[in-house]
Amino acid sequence: MAAVESLDRRQEPSAVEPAPNFMFEVAGCVAAELHHSYIGPEHILLALTRESTAFGDTVRSAELTWTAVLTAFRAIDWAIPRTQDR
Repeated sequence: MAAVESLDRRQEPSAVEPAPNFMFEVAGCVAAELHHSYIGPEHILLALTRESTAFGDTVRSAELTWTAVLTAFRAIDWAIPRTQDR
């Protein structure tokens, strides 16, 4: 029974399972497009806004567009206190 349950889980990806490796490649391209030297959750979410997959459809159905996500993350960035240069 456990083997059948394991097989079923592999066939139906869950939102809590790790993202496929290709998603990190796509997120890396998004980070590069934005001239960022890191890959963060904002890049993954932005990448999902462009995906023609069930995950992408879900993101867009929640009205999370490229512009909306980028605007939100830029607002958060500005909300972080900046340290003064010495």
